[in-house]
Amino acid sequence: MKNIFLAGAVAFSFLAAGCGGGDVVSDSVAPVAGNWTDCRTGEWRYGFYDGMAIAEGDFWSYESVAVTASRAEIVLHRDGESKRVVLLRDNAADSLCRERRGLFSRRPLVRATGYVAATRGDNRTMGEPSLVLDSVAVRGYLPDVEAGTEVALCISNIIHNDNTFGGVTSTVDSCGCFEAKLPCVCLSEVAVECRAADVYEYMYCAPGDEIMLTRDAATGRTLVMGEYARLYNEEEAYRRYVQERNDYVDIDYYDTIPHEAYLDRVRSEVEEGGRRRMEGFAAASEPLSRRFKEANRASTLLSMINYASYRRFALRPDGKDRLPECYASYLDSAVAALPPQFRMSWSDPNVYFNVRTGGSRGSKSYSAVIETLLYMDEHGIRTLSETERGAIEVYNDGMEALGNGTMSAEALPDSFRAAVDSLNALWSGDKVQAFVKEKGDKFIEEIVDVRMAILDPLEKIVQSGVDRRFEELCAANLFMADIFYRQHSMGELWFSEMRKHITDPVLRRCIEAENEKYLAIENTGLDYPASIMPSEPYAAESDAEQLWRQIAERYRGKVVAIDFWGTWCVPCREEMPAVKDLAAQYAGKDVVFVFLAYRSPEDSWLNVIRELGMTAPNIVHFNLPDGQMQLLVEKFGVTSYPTHIVVDRQGRVQPGTVPGLWVDDAALGRAIDALLD
Repeated sequence: MKNIFLAGAVAFSFLAAGCGGGDVVSDSVAPVAGNWTDCRTGEWRYGFYDGMAIAEGDFWSYESVAVTASRAEIVLHRDGESKRVVLLRDNAADSLCRERRGLFSRRPLVRATGYVAATRGDNRTMGEPSLVLDSVAVRGYLPDVEAGTEVALCISNIIHNDNTFGGVTSTVDSCGCFEAKLPCVCLSEVAVECRAADVYEYMYCAPGDEIMLTRDAATGRTLVMGEYARLYNEEEAYRRYVQERNDYVDIDYYDTIPHEAYLDRVRSEVEEGGRRRMEGFAAASEPLSRRFKEANRASTLLSMINYASYRRFALRPDGKDRLPECYASYLDSAVAALPPQFRMSWSDPNVYFNVRTGGSRGSKSYSAVIETLLYMDEHGIRTLSETERGAIEVYNDGMEALGNGTMSAEALPDSFRAAVDSLNALWSGDKVQAFVKEKGDKFIEEIVDVRMAILDPLEKIVQSGVDRRFEELCAANLFMADIFYRQHSMGELWFSEMRKHITDPVLRRCIEAENEKYLAIENTGLDYPASIMPSEPYAAESDAEQLWRQIAERYRGKVVAIDFWGTWCVPCREEMPAVKDLAAQYAGKDVVFVFLAYRSPEDSWLNVIRELGMTAPNIVHFNLPDGQMQLLVEKFGVTSYPTHIVVDRQGRVQPGTVPGLWVDDAALGRAIDALLD
């Protein structure tokens, strides 16, 4: 009996495999061309196009195609591997078919015509939080996009956050395909942008993930393959659900209501509103995956945290206005409720610092004298007496009062002046001066920088009582952001503190790799050294008009495009490659691009120029002393960075500023051309 069953099964399989009923066989993929989605999960499974296919997150070529009215058998090929796809076509609906997966299994597919709601549940979780050194591979197919079109990709996580992001650019090839790899250490978000294809997408990823995306030509929707494809689909559907109902959170953090009342609004409109929206969406969209529910809850909690911390922008500038203690308690409860993997990917120490200091760090003054004395005391080099500690406290209180405007310099008490005299005497002492001479100015600057950028913000994290793991993640965020801000390699003190606060080998390696990047940049020569202009000839000038004449006289007869920028300014650095390309267009013409750096340390300044290759015969860079640079900033009324100003051949400054290239990428070129005519 057993043999009869097997024989029957073989016969059945043979019949099922046949083309059936005299169907006409075609070798054209056209009848099944397009993108096919699993009806049960809503996930994109196949893309069949002229000359290429997409399956299992990768590009394939066709080995053979046999299509009839009722069936399509397609054999795909890549790198020595073959894949056979059998589609059983629905004669009644051209957009429906079933993929044969074994003897009895059939997967229902629909040709993508819009969002496909899942009909099957998915109980997978976001997984346990972990740190792994790996990458995320992103591939894509963008039909009807010109070859050479750029696709920008960046990843945001504990290492690459709002200030430090792992960004890469990929180029679309002649087939409309692109691919790139980005560093990834934990659950993260990757952003993919291509303006030419109207693609701007965020999606979750984890180390080792492979993501494939396309822009469906028929619907304009972005389709995604990968581990979190279903989550992406559900989040997209949720955004449309909110948009259709115009049901957005709309809280004005500048509202003049009391701080406690504002926090009540956050609770009701963000937390309760988020719960209400989710319930309505779930009622219309079940079954939803467990991952979506976890991610949606995390998104609501992060919105609560952000809206609460935004309130600091509404504080009165007199320095007396502070966020009440209930904000810190609210922050603690929201962060504690975040699932661990989302807490890992967020870990924003600046929110903690701002809330726990009542709003802003601006009232604290950092003194090289004070920080050096405290460092020597902490390391047993010179112990401070109680009297000396008292003088430091009086000094700090006085500087805070000056900083927040609660007291004028004339009103400072005699005790403050006595404290200043006492601390100056300490600074002049033999032991302190011997230490300063031995370590050098850069080490003293490092003491101040580490206190300001790392230790003070981290102290607020520690005081909040968060778990050690979260504390270490926040510390990694601070150290990485500091390298990114300073744009140079770090010294012995910085690394000593890093190793003290960070023990995880993955976090350490990421930070060390970033430092190694700047060490390599510092050992790189300049393509055109003559672009770097000396500062010494202008160091003694105290008159803004005279200073400008000295600089401008060098370029009389040329159109001058001035760029006020700073190494600490992210938009400035992001815009520079485009300005460099523009300068190349005017090579050999009477145009010079003058970059004036504002409050930018010499080593950081040179590193940015080296890294971006910002030198050429028609590009010059000035890094004037702070005093002289301030004269030019005030003369030209510069209030934001970058600021572009153009000067004609006669040295006349043209009125107004030119929009940045991120606002209007042709504005600076038009302004230059108008002066060349």
